[in-house]
Amino acid sequence: MSVEGSNPVLTLPDSDLASLTDQDPRQVFELALSRTLSGNGVRIREADRADQLICEDGTYWLVQDFGDSFSFERQKDGQSEVFGLIREGESWRLSTPLTKTVLPERDLSRYLNATDWLRMQLKTFLFPGQPDILFDIPGPWARDGETLVCTSDNSVFRFSLSEAGTLASEEVEGSGEFADRSMTFEPLQVSKTGLQRLDQLFSIAADAKAGHKVTFP
Repeated sequence: MSVEGSNPVLTLPDSDLASLTDQDPRQVFELALSRTLSGNGVRIREADRADQLICEDGTYWLVQDFGDSFSFERQKDGQSEVFGLIREGESWRLSTPLTKTVLPERDLSRYLNATDWLRMQLKTFLFPGQPDILFDIPGPWARDGETLVCTSDNSVFRFSLSEAGTLASEEVEGSGEFADRSMTFEPLQVSKTGLQRLDQLFSIAADAKAGHKVTFP
Protein backbone atom coordinates (compact mmCIF):
# COMPACT_ATOMS: atom_id res chain seq x y z
CA MET A 1 0.00 0.00 0.00
CA SER A 2 1.21 3.49 -0.81
CA VAL A 3 -0.57 6.53 0.52
CA GLU A 4 -1.08 8.87 -2.42
CA GLY A 5 0.82 12.15 -2.33
CA SER A 6 1.67 14.99 -4.64
CA ASN A 7 4.90 16.53 -5.83
CA PRO A 8 6.77 18.78 -3.39
CA VAL A 9 4.58 21.71 -2.37
CA LEU A 10 7.35 24.30 -2.76
CA THR A 11 9.33 24.65 -5.98
CA LEU A 12 12.11 27.20 -5.54
CA PRO A 13 15.29 27.96 -7.52
CA ASP A 14 18.74 26.70 -6.59
CA SER A 15 20.41 30.13 -6.45
CA ASP A 16 19.16 31.18 -3.02
CA LEU A 17 20.36 27.93 -1.45
CA ALA A 18 23.74 28.06 -3.17
CA SER A 19 24.56 31.48 -1.76
CA LEU A 20 23.41 30.51 1.72
CA THR A 21 25.46 27.32 1.68
CA ASP A 22 28.65 29.32 1.25
CA GLN A 23 27.81 31.25 4.40
CA ASP A 24 26.22 28.74 6.76
CA PRO A 25 25.67 25.06 5.83
CA ARG A 26 23.60 24.45 8.96
CA GLN A 27 21.26 27.31 8.07
CA VAL A 28 20.78 25.81 4.61
CA PHE A 29 20.04 22.40 6.14
CA GLU A 30 17.39 23.88 8.42
CA LEU A 31 15.82 25.68 5.46
CA ALA A 32 15.85 22.47 3.40
CA LEU A 33 14.33 20.57 6.32
CA SER A 34 11.49 23.11 6.51
CA ARG A 35 10.87 22.82 2.77
CA THR A 36 10.85 19.04 3.02
CA LEU A 37 8.01 19.39 5.55
CA SER A 38 6.03 21.87 3.46
CA GLY A 39 3.23 19.33 2.93
CA ASN A 40 1.46 17.07 5.42
CA GLY A 41 3.95 14.23 5.20
CA VAL A 42 7.28 12.86 4.01
CA ARG A 43 8.35 9.52 2.52
CA ILE A 44 11.71 8.04 3.51
CA ARG A 45 13.26 5.21 1.49
CA GLU A 46 16.14 3.03 2.68
CA ALA A 47 17.08 -0.11 0.74
CA ASP A 48 13.86 -2.16 0.40
CA ARG A 49 12.07 -0.25 3.17
CA ALA A 50 9.82 2.81 2.87
CA ASP A 51 8.45 4.87 5.75
CA GLN A 52 5.73 7.48 5.52
CA LEU A 53 5.26 10.13 8.21
CA ILE A 54 1.92 11.93 7.93
CA CYS A 55 0.16 14.49 10.09
CA GLU A 56 -3.23 16.12 9.55
CA ASP A 57 -5.71 17.81 11.92
CA GLY A 58 -4.07 16.53 15.10
CA THR A 59 -3.78 12.92 13.91
CA TYR A 60 -0.36 11.38 13.22
CA TRP A 61 0.39 8.28 11.15
CA LEU A 62 3.56 6.24 10.68
CA VAL A 63 3.36 3.68 7.84
CA GLN A 64 6.35 1.33 7.50
CA ASP A 65 6.56 -0.77 4.34
CA PHE A 66 9.06 -3.66 4.48
CA GLY A 67 7.99 -5.21 1.17
CA ASP A 68 6.29 -8.35 2.50
CA SER A 69 4.98 -6.72 5.67
CA PHE A 70 3.58 -3.44 6.94
CA SER A 71 3.49 -1.72 10.30
CA PHE A 72 0.89 0.99 10.97
CA GLU A 73 0.73 3.44 13.85
CA ARG A 74 -1.80 6.20 14.48
CA GLN A 75 -1.58 8.74 17.29
CA LYS A 76 -4.66 10.74 18.21
CA ASP A 77 -6.16 12.26 21.36
CA GLY A 78 -3.27 11.08 23.56
CA GLN A 79 -3.51 7.48 22.37
CA SER A 80 -1.37 5.31 20.08
CA GLU A 81 -2.82 2.48 17.97
CA VAL A 82 -0.56 -0.06 16.25
CA PHE A 83 -1.11 -3.12 14.04
CA GLY A 84 0.81 -5.13 11.44
CA LEU A 85 0.12 -6.89 8.15
CA ILE A 86 2.06 -9.65 6.41
CA ARG A 87 1.87 -10.88 2.81
CA GLU A 88 0.70 -14.43 2.27
CA GLY A 89 0.72 -15.25 -1.44
CA GLU A 90 -1.48 -12.66 -3.10
CA SER A 91 -3.24 -11.81 0.16
CA TRP A 92 -2.51 -9.74 3.25
CA ARG A 93 -3.20 -11.03 6.73
CA LEU A 94 -3.19 -9.39 10.14
CA SER A 95 0.13 -10.35 11.76
CA THR A 96 -0.18 -8.14 14.82
CA PRO A 97 -3.67 -7.36 16.17
CA LEU A 98 -4.47 -3.72 16.79
CA THR A 99 -3.27 -2.63 20.21
CA LYS A 100 -4.01 0.67 21.94
CA THR A 101 -1.68 2.48 24.33
CA VAL A 102 -2.33 5.68 26.24
CA LEU A 103 0.59 8.04 25.69
CA PRO A 104 2.19 9.18 28.95
CA GLU A 105 1.71 12.77 30.01
CA ARG A 106 5.40 13.43 29.40
CA ASP A 107 5.15 12.33 25.73
CA LEU A 108 6.01 15.40 23.66
CA SER A 109 3.73 14.42 20.79
CA ARG A 110 0.77 15.39 22.96
CA TYR A 111 1.81 19.04 22.77
CA LEU A 112 3.23 19.48 19.26
CA ASN A 113 1.52 20.94 16.22
CA ALA A 114 1.63 19.11 12.88
CA THR A 115 4.84 20.69 11.58
CA ASP A 116 6.72 20.24 14.87
CA TRP A 117 5.62 16.60 15.11
CA LEU A 118 6.80 15.86 11.57
CA ARG A 119 10.08 17.65 12.22
CA MET A 120 10.69 15.69 15.44
CA GLN A 121 9.94 12.34 13.78
CA LEU A 122 12.00 13.07 10.66
CA LYS A 123 15.04 14.10 12.73
CA THR A 124 15.10 10.65 14.34
CA PHE A 125 15.60 9.21 10.81
CA LEU A 126 18.11 11.86 9.74
CA PHE A 127 20.40 11.53 12.77
CA PRO A 128 20.12 7.92 14.03
CA GLY A 129 21.73 7.27 17.36
CA GLN A 130 22.37 10.94 18.14
CA PRO A 131 21.34 12.27 21.58
CA ASP A 132 19.19 15.36 22.16
CA ILE A 133 18.13 15.72 18.53
CA LEU A 134 14.55 16.43 19.59
CA PHE A 135 15.67 19.84 20.81
CA ASP A 136 18.74 20.56 18.70
CA ILE A 137 20.62 19.67 15.54
CA PRO A 138 24.10 18.11 15.85
CA GLY A 139 27.23 19.70 14.41
CA PRO A 140 29.61 21.08 13.33
CA TRP A 141 28.61 21.63 9.69
CA ALA A 142 30.67 22.10 6.53
CA ARG A 143 30.28 22.07 2.77
CA ASP A 144 31.78 19.47 0.43
CA GLY A 145 30.93 20.69 -3.06
CA GLU A 146 27.14 20.69 -3.26
CA THR A 147 26.84 18.40 -0.23
CA LEU A 148 26.05 19.54 3.31
CA VAL A 149 28.14 17.62 5.84
CA CYS A 150 27.41 17.24 9.55
CA THR A 151 29.94 15.58 11.88
CA SER A 152 28.84 14.38 15.30
CA ASP A 153 30.59 11.94 17.63
CA ASN A 154 31.82 9.11 15.37
CA SER A 155 29.26 9.68 12.59
CA VAL A 156 29.23 11.78 9.43
CA PHE A 157 25.92 12.75 7.80
CA ARG A 158 26.02 13.91 4.16
CA PHE A 159 22.94 15.59 2.68
CA SER A 160 22.14 16.36 -0.95
CA LEU A 161 19.38 18.79 -1.91
CA SER A 162 16.78 18.62 -4.67
CA GLU A 163 16.18 21.33 -7.26
CA ALA A 164 13.22 22.43 -5.13
CA GLY A 165 15.54 23.03 -2.17
CA THR A 166 14.30 20.05 -0.14
CA LEU A 167 16.35 17.22 1.34
CA ALA A 168 16.84 14.71 -1.47
CA SER A 169 19.17 12.08 -0.01
CA GLU A 170 21.49 11.28 2.87
CA GLU A 171 24.57 9.12 3.33
CA VAL A 172 25.51 8.09 6.89
CA GLU A 173 29.11 7.11 7.65
CA GLY A 174 30.07 5.76 11.04
CA SER A 175 30.33 2.60 13.08
CA GLY A 176 27.95 0.15 14.69
CA GLU A 177 24.32 -0.38 13.72
CA PHE A 178 23.96 3.08 12.13
CA ALA A 179 26.95 2.81 9.76
CA ASP A 180 26.79 3.01 5.98
CA ARG A 181 23.15 3.95 5.59
CA SER A 182 21.64 5.60 2.53
CA MET A 183 18.21 7.27 2.47
CA THR A 184 16.13 9.36 0.09
CA PHE A 185 13.32 11.77 0.98
CA GLU A 186 10.16 12.93 -0.74
CA PRO A 187 7.74 15.58 0.57
CA LEU A 188 4.11 14.46 0.47
CA GLN A 189 0.75 16.15 0.33
CA VAL A 190 -1.56 13.24 1.14
CA SER A 191 -5.10 13.68 -0.12
CA LYS A 192 -8.21 13.49 2.06
CA THR A 193 -9.04 10.25 0.27
CA GLY A 194 -5.66 8.78 1.21
CA LEU A 195 -6.17 9.73 4.85
CA GLN A 196 -9.66 8.21 4.83
CA ARG A 197 -8.22 4.94 3.48
CA LEU A 198 -5.72 4.89 6.34
CA ASP A 199 -8.49 5.37 8.90
CA GLN A 200 -10.55 2.62 7.24
CA LEU A 201 -7.61 0.23 7.62
CA PHE A 202 -7.50 0.93 11.35
CA SER A 203 -11.24 0.22 11.57
CA ILE A 204 -10.75 -3.07 9.70
CA ALA A 205 -7.84 -4.06 11.97
CA ALA A 206 -9.86 -3.23 15.09
CA ASP A 207 -12.53 -5.78 14.08
CA ALA A 208 -10.13 -8.54 12.96
CA LYS A 209 -8.03 -11.14 14.76
CA ALA A 210 -4.48 -12.28 14.07
CA GLY A 211 -4.30 -14.32 10.87
CA HIS A 212 -7.46 -12.87 9.35
CA LYS A 213 -7.29 -11.80 5.72
CA VAL A 214 -7.31 -8.03 5.22
CA THR A 215 -8.44 -6.27 2.04
CA PHE A 216 -7.05 -2.80 1.44
CA PRO A 217 -9.84 -0.21 1.07
